Amino acid sequence: PFGKITNCRSVDNQIKGRQGVGGIVGTAGIEYDPNLFIKYSASIDNEIVGDFYVGGIAGTARGTRIQYCYSTSSVSGTDIANHPNMGSRSFVGGIAGHNSWGGEIIDCYSIGPLTAADENPAGISAFYSWYGAFISGSYWDMEATGTDYTYGSGAGRITSDMTYPYAANTFANWDFDTIWSHDEDHSVNSGYPHLDFSLPTSTENEEDVPRQVKLHQNYPNPFNPVTNISYELPERQEVKLEVYNVLGRRVAILASGSQPAGSHVVQFDASRLASGVYLYRLQAGNVVQTQKMMLIK
Repeated sequence: PFGKITNCRSVDNQIKGRQGVGGIVGTAGIEYDPNLFIKYSASIDNEIVGDFYVGGIAGTARGTRIQYCYSTSSVSGTDIANHPNMGSRSFVGGIAGHNSWGGEIIDCYSIGPLTAADENPAGISAFYSWYGAFISGSYWDMEATGTDYTYGSGAGRITSDMTYPYAANTFANWDFDTIWSHDEDHSVNSGYPHLDFSLPTSTENEEDVPRQVKLHQNYPNPFNPVTNISYELPERQEVKLEVYNVLGRRVAILASGSQPAGSHVVQFDASRLASGVYLYRLQAGNVVQTQKMMLIK
């Protein structure tokens, strides 16, 4: 199972797969572990399509805490799975398609359109059960998502309830001092709460913050045609992540601008490129690091 995903955004991508497809992670965890979590992250305006177990943040989350996250992405399930306890369904959820084995969804919301082959998508999670899995403090926009259903807990609201100044029974007990920000003039996130990525939002121990800039080897490698590139920042820095061919010609810009301290993951889709060796180059402040990767079609 993976460990910690924090301060991540996936923006304006087409994300497609078969089973376990999500805006931040496809399948997370195996069974409950307090060190497994996705926090302070957002799936923004992505098009997420899978056969089944499809979610705005995670397709399948087992024993994983999803906390302080939101999705504005469209999520679609195009086929039906035969679940031993839940029958035949697509399992499409605004936050998670499937949440089990002690998994937790806390203080999250979804507002992207949801569609399922069984015509029953879920505003938060399409299924959660087994060993204490639960949902709390989480909401979905019934008008924007197109569904008034969720499995188990979670609160459906209309758009005016979820946009500033909010209804009295919405976003109750959320931390708007250190984690969430209001969009008072509806200019940042159409009036919905948002995470302020210009400020540090992690409340984890300082030892969780990287000590230096580090560019990791992409995974998988070799790849065809999609791979993930991860890197670490010890503090907020101006970042540029670019891909070059062996002739030194830049073929892609994957990240550009100020980013907070922490671990970051960027997906690189090389569908339009020819097979061969490529270099990816990270410039963070005055530090420059380069790695090689192999595209095989």
